[in-house]
Amino acid sequence: MDSLAAELHTLGKTARLLIGVLLLSAATAGIAILRSPADVLAPHFFAEDGAVWYASAYNAGWLATLVLPYHGMNMLLPRITAAASLLLPLQAVPVMFFGVSVALRAAIVGYVASSRLAEAVPSRFTRYAMCILYLAMPNSWEVNASMSNAMWHLALLGILVIVAAPPHAKGWKIADGVAIAAVGLTGPFALACLPCAVGLALLRRTRWSTGVAIAFACAALLQLSLLAENFHGIPAALNAAALPSTIAGALAGQVAIGGLTGAHGYALIHGAVWWSNPTVEAAVAASLLFLLGWIIARHPRDLGILVVYGLAIFLAGIVNVTLLDAHSHVSLTAPYVGSARYAFVLIAAFLWGLASLVTMERIVIMRCLAGILVMVVAGFGIPGDWLYPTFPAPGYAPALQTFAAAAPGTAVTVPIAPEGWSMVLVKK
Repeated sequence: MDSLAAELHTLGKTARLLIGVLLLSAATAGIAILRSPADVLAPHFFAEDGAVWYASAYNAGWLATLVLPYHGMNMLLPRITAAASLLLPLQAVPVMFFGVSVALRAAIVGYVASSRLAEAVPSRFTRYAMCILYLAMPNSWEVNASMSNAMWHLALLGILVIVAAPPHAKGWKIADGVAIAAVGLTGPFALACLPCAVGLALLRRTRWSTGVAIAFACAALLQLSLLAENFHGIPAALNAAALPSTIAGALAGQVAIGGLTGAHGYALIHGAVWWSNPTVEAAVAASLLFLLGWIIARHPRDLGILVVYGLAIFLAGIVNVTLLDAHSHVSLTAPYVGSARYAFVLIAAFLWGLASLVTMERIVIMRCLAGILVMVVAGFGIPGDWLYPTFPAPGYAPALQTFAAAAPGTAVTVPIAPEGWSMVLVKK
């Protein structure tokens, strides 16, 4: 009887786990579709999704492009997704890309909601609130459904794997391994993950944490070697003078105002005369840094590490673009112009930190302040930014028909979103 009861208990636990996974996945997919219905109702390729990932896999073959660097970095996730998409009809590929993006979000929700983050955030209610804030995050339109921008979700997944408590179940170990491989071999985020993984490995002194640090070290070395091969030197003319004001403006606008009131709220404020005053931007940026510093001080081993990680990615992106691109300081500090992605991880860390302060902070004034800011997000940021902007691709459907009717060996140019982008496919 005891063995039967134990077996029934195990089956019941497994069933509850599966139901939980299905509910979380369904909620993630439902919110993603509601925020961007066009990605399902009128799907088409976006930027590198078609012009680089799919076109390369189709024209050159999936095996030839699987480990082909892009901008000096290995890009495993979009390459392997494009390779798998060759099994589908061309019309269905954008939907598949959207599905992979949703799966990434579901993985992040799974880590946050699970007990593996209970050491950092003991309250299950708070962890669920964090999931909602992530899925409905304001000022996140730029990292929506494309594989090209899905790597920003990977960046968030990477730090969650590091911060989460070491796994005991075999399924979680496999999930961590897959996540580390995807994050480490896609883009530059292994370089940012490595110091965090090493720091926590030294603090925890567990075999698993040490293994995670070693894995990220190997991935970082690989990406650094590829970057070294493709390094062409730093341009002589640097835009360093604009860097301090750009950082302050982006912190104040994209993270503080955009993260709380959304891109729509930031657009309204950005157009006001008083916002152009550098003192105002500096004051808002300083207030944000104070709150981030408070979160770091209160949760140095978990959410604090996430905040530091988000700041590092944010600053690295701004420094890179500002110093190497003469047009950077305009785009980085204005809404809806292609710069919110650099703030994505930091906004998530900021909102999650606020949620934790509401339920865990002992100083009443800080708890009240965090509660007010969360209400601003719920009342203004999320509703105003709920629907993501759409990027039409005029001529996309007729071009697909032309490609379908083309003779083998014919090169067909297919216009994709955003405006000015296209992909060239050679019919097989």
